Amino acid sequence: MTLHRKGVGRAVVYIFLILFLIVELFPILWVVATSFKTSIDIFNWPPKIWPDPVTLSNYAYIFNDMNLQNYLLNSIIVAIITTVICIVIGIPCAYAISRFRTGGKGLSSWILMQRMIPSVAIIIPLFILLWKIHLLDTWFGLAIAHVTYSLPFGIWLMIGFFGDIPIELEESGMVDGCTRMGAFRHITLPLVVPGLVAMAVLIAIQSWNEFLYAVILTSSRKSQTLPVVISVLVHPVTDILYGEMCAAAVVAIIPVFIFTLSIQKYLVRGLTAGSVKG
Repeated sequence: MTLHRKGVGRAVVYIFLILFLIVELFPILWVVATSFKTSIDIFNWPPKIWPDPVTLSNYAYIFNDMNLQNYLLNSIIVAIITTVICIVIGIPCAYAISRFRTGGKGLSSWILMQRMIPSVAIIIPLFILLWKIHLLDTWFGLAIAHVTYSLPFGIWLMIGFFGDIPIELEESGMVDGCTRMGAFRHITLPLVVPGLVAMAVLIAIQSWNEFLYAVILTSSRKSQTLPVVISVLVHPVTDILYGEMCAAAVVAIIPVFIFTLSIQKYLVRGLTAGSVKG
């Protein structure tokens, strides 16, 4: 009887997971399919899941007429700059707070609270600041804006990972002749690589998807990112270019998918380890 109940319970769980997976993946499948449809097929009724005939005109439009590759490059560069800045600043900050209790017990919570500030609340001061230092409509200026909300999250995340590493490991290294910095570089840092990867991936994805700062702080093709150019495909007065918009969305998804898949083992370890202490 017990085995029967376990079997039924397991079957229910599998059915639920399959239904959940279908619900989650169906919108992505629909976007991919729509990107290969003609304008007539997109509005066909009843709708077709897979296009017939398949067309590449939507992709030809976004790459030839819109030069989407330029905006794709901008998104990649801004995401890399944002991630590097957050790592360079966030790792020492998180280590100092975790190991030396810098700022007291409430500092980590205060840092996390900065992430909760709405982006629209600081967009005007950011615009004025970047205008004064001549960084409007630049990769670096947009990356600085992204750092304002990504850095607090990165620091808060890494505090937990450093807190999970026993301080005795560093003390043993220093007994054997390592300096504090040497113990950090050769003992602690390698142990938090999964957390570092998780932090980098999440920050890069946040920067990749960000729209508000990108649309306000950039104004030309030399620095505008993918979310901005995709929004241009929506014309409330004339028409919404559904096929072209779906094609651009597919192009935006692919780099994130490949990047996440390539470091999947580190990402899973990083997301399942670490906890905020104190």
